Amino acid sequence: MTNTAKKFYDATAKLYDSRHDNDTARYLRKRENKMIKKYARGKVIDIGCGTGCHLDAERTGIDISYNMLMECKSCKNLIQSRAEELPVKTSVFNTAICMFSTLNLCDADKATEEMNRILRNNGIAIISVSSVRGGEKKTKNMRIEGFRMKINTFTKKELIDLFRKNGFESLEFHGMFKSQKPYWGWYRNFSLCEKIKLFLDKLPPSSRGRMYIAAFRKL
Repeated sequence: MTNTAKKFYDATAKLYDSRHDNDTARYLRKRENKMIKKYARGKVIDIGCGTGCHLDAERTGIDISYNMLMECKSCKNLIQSRAEELPVKTSVFNTAICMFSTLNLCDADKATEEMNRILRNNGIAIISVSSVRGGEKKTKNMRIEGFRMKINTFTKKELIDLFRKNGFESLEFHGMFKSQKPYWGWYRNFSLCEKIKLFLDKLPPSSRGRMYIAAFRKL
């Protein structure tokens, strides 16, 4: 993950949860939790855990931002680290969670390789990332809260190939926000029209969307 991203999350840690208290994040978290409930088992690590929405007392959380870790309330097993160089032993976890923008901001190839290293045989990686949509550029320059960051997005094929290259097979893959454009970090709720579009996003599951959520198994 870039140094700029680290500075951004350190500076905005106390605002992170309130900035994401909106329909976009609630829908995303609901879909993430459904996938986690289905696939997570055994010893679990959350890479890029942020303020810990997917953590509990038994799980391990890793984030590049010390200030984000300090906002975690439900977990004491916290480590400050980059996703590309995890300070944990080889083959110790059954499940790796890596949600939202972590893979978009770091060296995704190295981070995925690290997931393979720390997972036991048949271990599961559960991820969500920003995707490429239509004719969009795969690399986006964004300005958030005064910080300029480069975000790398993925096509479905690129994401599956990335994990396959690093020793995983695809178990499940969905696109989110096919109709409704998400509003990241907005202090707002969806209008009636936007809520209808969000409802349509749920019917049926699709491989297209502005976000991907997927589960992979280590071979």
